[in-house]
Amino acid sequence: MIVDTIVEIDRHLATIELSTKHAIQALAALTSPADALRQMKFGKTGRHPIEDRALNIVEQINQTFSYLVALNAAKWLLEAHPDAGGFSLAPGAHASQRLDI
Repeated sequence: MIVDTIVEIDRHLATIELSTKHAIQALAALTSPADALRQMKFGKTGRHPIEDRALNIVEQINQTFSYLVALNAAKWLLEAHPDAGGFSLAPGAHASQRLDI
């Protein structure tokens, strides 16, 4: 993921917020505690933080905070260094490369 502007980062942060709201609404609709735990671990109750696709809640939690850290770090860097020209983000451990955020 490449981010060039703070506006672009804010758009991604808004998408994460929306994905989180969808997951919370889906969880609130569950009535059985055992089913809720099962859905969080194995079901597709959650949403990917950035992409429009289903995930389990546990994975959504992990990915959400990885994206939040990377995007907020990039936002801080762009605010501090507006001429940096953008940043390549690789929030997942599987995708990181040297000097990625």
